[in-house]
Amino acid sequence: MKENDKSDMNKSQPANGAEKATSQSGKAVFVRFYWMCLGNALLFVFFCIILNKPEVFPSFADAGVWLSAITLVLARYADIRFFGGKNGSGKEPSTMADWRKYSATVLGATAALWLLLRMAF
Repeated sequence: MKENDKSDMNKSQPANGAEKATSQSGKAVFVRFYWMCLGNALLFVFFCIILNKPEVFPSFADAGVWLSAITLVLARYADIRFFGGKNGSGKEPSTMADWRKYSATVLGATAALWLLLRMAF
């Protein structure tokens, strides 16, 4: 009977590996959500603030734009490096070449739009 009790106890408690995988999967979901949605939304909001209410450089919105862009790049890096991020098709793992392309696109587009808004307003 004692062996049965032990096996029942083991079934009710998750193994350390399962607990760690669940925790990591929650982090992975947040990181992917951030670089796919939330970070881009923040970047958009800060650009709208600059567009609607231009302030003297440097402003809170300028800092927000660059902080958002940098965290997008870092979140994408973390997704690829630590959480097995997938590429655009969702079937193949992303590579550091994908990250470099993403980084160049995000930082280049951010710089171009930020300069345009700052020069125009």
